[in-house]
Formats: sequence, structure tokens, C-alpha cells
Amino acid sequence: MIFPMYILLTLSIGDFIEWAVASSAAVPWSEGLIHYLVWWAVDAPCAVYGAYRGFNSPLAIDPEVGSVKRDIPDIPWYLRRMAIVCLYGPLIFGSVFYEFHYIMVSVWASFMIYGMFIILFVSMLMLGVTIASLSIVVTYKSLCHQNYNWWWNSFCLGASGGLYMWLYSAYWLFMKEKYDVLSADFIYFLSMTLISICFSFMCGSISVLSSYLFVERIYNASSRGEFTKF
Repeated sequence: MIFPMYILLTLSIGDFIEWAVASSAAVPWSEGLIHYLVWWAVDAPCAVYGAYRGFNSPLAIDPEVGSVKRDIPDIPWYLRRMAIVCLYGPLIFGSVFYEFHYIMVSVWASFMIYGMFIILFVSMLMLGVTIASLSIVVTYKSLCHQNYNWWWNSFCLGASGGLYMWLYSAYWLFMKEKYDVLSADFIYFLSMTLISICFSFMCGSISVLSSYLFVERIYNASSRGEFTKF
């Protein structure tokens, strides 16, 4: 519920600023209230139901897990969380950099309408394959070094792409945009922060799901004697 509330708050602040400067892009308060009520009617029950199913559905992993936690030994520097963010974030953002640049030009710097949707679709497929491949490799190496806390490292690996998207957006604001009104800069900052966070959550979800399916596969295979690395 925190993330949808953040989206709602960001859009509300942006609309309030546009209303304060008498912009034609401002959404009327009555229409905004209707959107708010529709959000509560649709998103809140789905979030509660998803949380209930997630906490009550058993994992599809055959081997039993011991109740005693083992100490995690020292791991190589390239498998630490900060190193993962610094090393793999540029690769993730780089896989969609050119299309993101063209979208930025279309939205913020010109009146052209972005229409290369087939190329964008291919870029998104490349993004998904890149995230899944990197996540599986890092998770496998972490398990080889007896680090069973792989899930947050996996999420940070995918979400790090959004950090570099936000940094590029900040570079774009200070180097290429020439807004004369402070409210326009603030709207840009709110919008690109929201987009970067949404991109982070999307990439992080792809990364965690890929690692989970990989871990489920190898542990089920090891229980049948098909995988003996561990």
C-alpha cells in the first residue's frame, strides 16, 4: 500500500502546483476525487488479497529447510550489495538508454510524438533478458559462497537501473532543460522521480522472480539427485 500511496501523493502534489499556477493541465478536484475513490475501490482490495495469498501459499520447494541458521562466510567484494548496485545498474539502464533518450526528447524537448513502439518492445525484451541473466548469475554465485540471503541482493540488482535513470534525468534537467519557471522544474523532478521509482520496482520484480524460479528449479533438482553442486 505504501507504493500506491506514494504515486497518489506525487500526482496530487503535481496537480496542486499546476492548479496554483493556473495551468490548463490541472485536473479538476472533482475528477481527482473520483480517481481517488476508484483507486481505493480497485487497488486496496487487490493489495489485501495479494498479501493474504502470498503469506499463506506454500513455496513450491521440495527440500526441507533446517531450523538452525548457518553463519554466512565472508563473500567476495563483487557480491556485496553496494558493488552489485555499482556494477550492474549501468548495464541494466544501458540496455534501454537510447530508447529512454528518445522518449525524453519527445516528452520534454520537442512536440514530436514518439512512435517507435516496435523498437521499444524489443528494447524491453532485451531489458528483461538482461536483468534475468544478471540476477541468476549473481544468485548462483551467492549460493556457491553459502550466502542464502539472496533475495534483497537480487532486488537491488534490478532496482539499481532506476537509480541511474534518475541520475540521467537530473543531468538532463541541469544540462538540457531551460525552464524559466520554478514550478516547471519541480513538476519535471516529481515526474521523473516517480518514473524512475516505478522503473526500479519493475526491474527489481523481474530480478527477484527470475532468481526465485532459478532457486526453486535447482533445489527441486537437487532433491531428485539431478543437481549436485551444493
